[in-house]
Amino acid sequence: MNRKKSVIIILAILLIALVVFMVNIISKMIIIQDINDKVSKYRNSEHYYEKKVAHFDSGDLIIEHYSKGENAVTFQIHNDKDIHFQQTIVDYYKGEQNNRYVDSKFYGKSALLNINQTSEKIKIRGLDYDNNFWNLVQIAITTPITEVNYNGRKCYFIDSDKFNHPYIDKETGLTLRISQEPLDKINKKLDGVAEFEYKFENFDDSIFTEPDISEYIIEE
Repeated sequence: MNRKKSVIIILAILLIALVVFMVNIISKMIIIQDINDKVSKYRNSEHYYEKKVAHFDSGDLIIEHYSKGENAVTFQIHNDKDIHFQQTIVDYYKGEQNNRYVDSKFYGKSALLNINQTSEKIKIRGLDYDNNFWNLVQIAITTPITEVNYNGRKCYFIDSDKFNHPYIDKETGLTLRISQEPLDKINKKLDGVAEFEYKFENFDDSIFTEPDISEYIIEE
């Protein structure tokens, strides 16, 4: 009788553990799918602002992108503290037409006009994965997901090398931060960390006005 009772207890414990495991997996699948659904409406936006700040041991790279219809402008500011270098590259786009202006601390101002290329916007980041059921199950089983606060926003923290340890806004599904290492392993210089901001609203069209070309040396 005692043996039978022991077997029943063990089976009950195993069943409870299985239920807890399944509930955890299903909860994470719902979170991942919810992130994907929320961010999908932003991916094809034609009117938006994005900012990316990438941190390195030697300095920072700041990228700001404005897009409105066929007009777009991208600002890239590179600061290298080791060699005291700063360079700003601004690309203005109108359809497939692109003019580039470079302002370098070392080399001065130069412009490259009539580049035949379209705007390469910063990728609007969510949680990128092959969206099928079994892949979703695999991610849910192998990936820790916790709720955290980041810069005053409620986020999911995905502790995975595959996804670069992102902080994902619960409300929008947009990625606010990625890093090469989990937060507790990042050094004080934040090497390998990138932070993101997004705006999907009206902004002044004057941002698409190009600078005075007479101030630049035109390159062929």
